[in-house]
Amino acid sequence: MSDGLKIVGMKIKNFMKIVTMELDLNGAPFVVFKGKNGVGKSAVFRALDVLFDGAKAMPLQPIRAGASKSEIEVDLGDIVITQKITPRGATLEVRGKDGLKKASPRAVINALFSHVGFNVLEFRDEPPKKQVEILQKIVGLDLSTINAEIAAVFAERTDVNREAKALDVQIQAIPHTAGAPAKEVSIGDLATELERRQFTNQENHRQRTGVGVMRQTGETMRNDVSVLHIALKAAKNALAAKEQELVDFTARLDGLVVEVENLSDENVEDIRNQLATVEGTNAAVRSNQQRATLVEEFNDTTNHANGLTAKLESFNGSKAQQISEAKFPIDGLGFGEDCVLYQELPLKQASKGDSLAVSVAIGMALHPTLHVLRLENASLLDDENMALLAEMARLNDFQILLERVGDEDEVTIIIEEE
Repeated sequence: MSDGLKIVGMKIKNFMKIVTMELDLNGAPFVVFKGKNGVGKSAVFRALDVLFDGAKAMPLQPIRAGASKSEIEVDLGDIVITQKITPRGATLEVRGKDGLKKASPRAVINALFSHVGFNVLEFRDEPPKKQVEILQKIVGLDLSTINAEIAAVFAERTDVNREAKALDVQIQAIPHTAGAPAKEVSIGDLATELERRQFTNQENHRQRTGVGVMRQTGETMRNDVSVLHIALKAAKNALAAKEQELVDFTARLDGLVVEVENLSDENVEDIRNQLATVEGTNAAVRSNQQRATLVEEFNDTTNHANGLTAKLESFNGSKAQQISEAKFPIDGLGFGEDCVLYQELPLKQASKGDSLAVSVAIGMALHPTLHVLRLENASLLDDENMALLAEMARLNDFQILLERVGDEDEVTIIIEEE
């Protein structure tokens, strides 16, 4: 026994072009309303829309011309819904099997009815984003938060990658000078070092000159000694003193000679060369330092972008897992980038038969209690699609009402039983 509500019977009086119509459908799964245009087929569907969808579905002139009121009654087995329409307004009534009125009749109907799914092709014609919203609601998924996080991270990664690219352009524009020192060379320090070295060399020169003079003095003293030896007898005391002076002087001289011989002149040309090239060297140092800073910043930025990519992959993995665990109304459904997928292609690209099957499955999923769907303009469906609808209705214990254009002057109702 089915738990779904289907139309058992329907009565329509003075609604649009219909004078009176009573239908005993007995929950039949497939009902076709057939006839020429203008004979009242659409009025049956408008009556159902008014009953289930309320005032927003009300036509501009619901009461048949010449009548004072309209009445629509649908028997769903467990409940009977009645809509009465007068020029002053409309009243809605829902009664149970026991004949007692239900409180808040519109709330009772709203709990059974979904505007989108009731019209079979409504879902197919919705914009892709709206289709995604409806399907997520059906399968119990709310991907809005994770989609917002994915969008935010993707936007941030785009900005970071743009920044990294700009840094890389700057890096490529700065040449790297091999062999340049890590720090800039101080011209002041070089000048001080040159002055020190020049002073040292001048002092060395002074000492060398002094030694030369002393050598000459020593030679003179030796000559004096020779003269004094000639007059030794006359100047013995003077000779002895002079000899002692010579010994002392010679010892001092020998010590100075050793010191002078160990003196080492410093390389002045090296400093002069550095001073001559210091601006170029320092320019290379500054260029290398700037380049190194940009490379470090580029590496940090690239690492940041890689981290965001990993975050995106994590979000997308979580999203994919949620989708894979969801129970869809029909096999092959899924979610793409802001669209519903069927067999891995956007639903908007599906064949007419596939899109019809998906729309019917969506309508059924949106009506777990009210097992009634309708389809206008079914004349556009071929025999294969008509058979598909009938089969889906039977397999899912649903009732599908269709409107087709025919040659009949009155509405003909074709009822396919179980």
